[in-house]
Amino acid sequence: MTNDTPNPDLAKILVVDDERTTRMAICEALGLVGYTATPVSTGEEALRYLAHEHYDGVILDLNLPGSYSGIDVLEQAEAIAPRTAFIILTAYASADTAITALRSEPMIICASQPHWR
Repeated sequence: MTNDTPNPDLAKILVVDDERTTRMAICEALGLVGYTATPVSTGEEALRYLAHEHYDGVILDLNLPGSYSGIDVLEQAEAIAPRTAFIILTAYASADTAITALRSEPMIICASQPHWR
């Protein structure tokens, strides 16, 4: 196995973003390097998937429509998927939001989300 090939044991990523273009671009990029990516658009969907399937990682937008924000998903995921790593994307994060996200376990990376035009 080369360094460019993902470990098959660490290949499932849940992509949670309400912006279809962003969600699908991330899934396509992950697929090109060998990961299996599952796209969802709401926090409710994310929690449902996390409760029923194992994911090695989640790419999560903090600004989601519906009853569950990205922070809500993060907080609940600690109980239902405690070993899942998270990468946080958001175009609208405040310092308080970033601090809240960084307090979660396992370690989280916060990245500014691009604005697609």
